[in-house]
Amino acid sequence: MDANSDGSISRAEFDEKAKLPTMKQPDAAPFLARFDANKDGAISQEEFRTPTLANFNKIDANKDGTVTPAEANGPPAKTSSATPAKKPAFKNTPAISR
Repeated sequence: MDANSDGSISRAEFDEKAKLPTMKQPDAAPFLARFDANKDGAISQEEFRTPTLANFNKIDANKDGTVTPAEANGPPAKTSSATPAKKPAFKNTPAISR
């Protein structure tokens, strides 16, 4: 990196040899396309919530208003259950100490 062999690396030498990756400009178009239902160029709270809640409802298999790890990791259920699912039982594990 020390191009002129003077025993130090100048900012110019560093910049020349250690090229940092450049980031492209952020693009909001995909986000707008997904959420801007009325295509007015802005996303209202209702426009944002609708697909988000629809996704939550697909994951909440037993329709109890919560998403468990099993529901989040599994495929969405095709039918709803009249009774809420039981909370998963966790083993009582010993505390880890040093």
